[in-house]
Amino acid sequence: MPYCTSAAVEQHVGRTFTALQYAEADALLPVADAWINGRLPYSFPQTTLITDELHTVFGPYLYLDRSPITSVTTVKVRPPSIGAADSTLTLASEWELLSTSRGLIRLYGYAGWEARVTYTPAVATDARLSLAAKKLVAFWMRPLLDGVSGDVQSYSIGQELQVTFKQGGASSKALGVPDDVVALVDSINPVVWAFA
Repeated sequence: MPYCTSAAVEQHVGRTFTALQYAEADALLPVADAWINGRLPYSFPQTTLITDELHTVFGPYLYLDRSPITSVTTVKVRPPSIGAADSTLTLASEWELLSTSRGLIRLYGYAGWEARVTYTPAVATDARLSLAAKKLVAFWMRPLLDGVSGDVQSYSIGQELQVTFKQGGASSKALGVPDDVVALVDSINPVVWAFA
């Protein structure tokens, strides 16, 4: 599921797209999503089933790695001995889902065991993801929208031809990503590592 749509990019730039511009936006949306997901610790619009996520049970409560969640399909446990088989637990008598927003499960009497949980995370609704995707696709579409190259800020044809080139550039110039999009995505990222 993409972070935004071609129609959202069209609205963001404030002009009506041609069929060619819609096709370009449709082609760029997955590239923008991939760039954003590569910058984040994990992909937010994850709605596919997560199968057998492994946890060690330290007490009665178990927090799933991704939250919020929509549902839990199965909870399996096994004792901490080599070759032990998994046992599928029964909802309400051996485990319960306490919070979908926090991904919190309560297990009864399995401290020290391994648990494998299959569940479906909910789609994240952070508006910054959508805005970052819209800004990034709009930035990449500028040559098609403006009819000028990415290094030209403006041009005019009149009594004399004038071309104005952009000053400076984005810190991620090799990637073609403007600084404001980088800062926006980094504001979502809970941990930004820096090494000297």
